[in-house]
Amino acid sequence: MQALQKQGPREAKKFFEASLLLDDNNHWARAYAARSVYALGDWEQAEKLFLVIPETVLTVDKSLSAFVAYWQAELAFRRGDSDLEDRIEKATSLAEEANDTKQMVSSYRLNGQLSWLQRDWHNHHNWLAKANNLVNIDTEMSVEADKYFYIGNPVNEGLEKSSDNN
Repeated sequence: MQALQKQGPREAKKFFEASLLLDDNNHWARAYAARSVYALGDWEQAEKLFLVIPETVLTVDKSLSAFVAYWQAELAFRRGDSDLEDRIEKATSLAEEANDTKQMVSSYRLNGQLSWLQRDWHNHHNWLAKANNLVNIDTEMSVEADKYFYIGNPVNEGLEKSSDNN
């Protein structure tokens, strides 16, 4: 996942494929491999990888189900599929059911993009406001955690702190 964030999908794909070679039942690795393939532009292969994940696993792991549903909705959005609204609605409801903030934000933003394309400005604004409210909650908690960390662990006096150093 670090390779996906830092080096890009081409490098990350190798790691996810290697993980699948070691454990074919690692469905999160399969989902992230599909996400990497999607980012590389091979949408058909990404869809196939998502469809390989068994429905029984998706019913048990709500976060995985929300992740897969979101990326399938994203694929449908990019392709302009006729069932786009249903896929986005499914992704949104699964993210809310899983209480997965990151997936909820992504799904809300995808809903906002759809509303934008449909020129439904009111819904566009509402979806983006919902997404931003969740992002702000996470950001506020992160700032609070950082603040408490530095209160408990003050910085040692260094060159930037000492007034005697020139």
